[in-house]
Amino acid sequence: MSDNTDTNPDEPRKGDMLWPGMVIGLLILSVGIGLSVVYAANFVDDGAQVEMDYYQRAVHWDSHQAQVERGMALGWQLDVRPSPERVTVRVTGPDGQPVQPEGGTLLVRRASQSAPHIQGDLAPLEDGTLALDSGLALRGLWDFIVELDTGSGQLAAFQVRRELR
Repeated sequence: MSDNTDTNPDEPRKGDMLWPGMVIGLLILSVGIGLSVVYAANFVDDGAQVEMDYYQRAVHWDSHQAQVERGMALGWQLDVRPSPERVTVRVTGPDGQPVQPEGGTLLVRRASQSAPHIQGDLAPLEDGTLALDSGLALRGLWDFIVELDTGSGQLAAFQVRRELR
């Protein structure tokens, strides 16, 4: 039997705290990662994107699709030009000549978000141009959703996606 006087049985050895320390460290790390994911989901890029009035839009989906098909059948082309002062929409027919709709509405939103950034009625100008006096000077990818009155009391829907630099 050897007499080992260097060790005290009441003192913890160096390795005794290693494994519990690693377990506690991993638990703290997993909680930190979980909290960062919750923060990112709620506050980064405006959080969760929820479509407003989703149910009502779903109920009226058939009428919206009829507007989209009406727009495609007309063959109208839209040239959307945003500026810091106003957003203009120039409408041309299949032959390239300007078409003057009786009016319409414009909804502008970022492609990655569901909430509209700008929404309003388009005022007719001249030569197939309509305008909304609300500027857009932000960079990014934008969706311009336009509903135009075709003159027969029916609406035609168009969607234009533009990248602003």
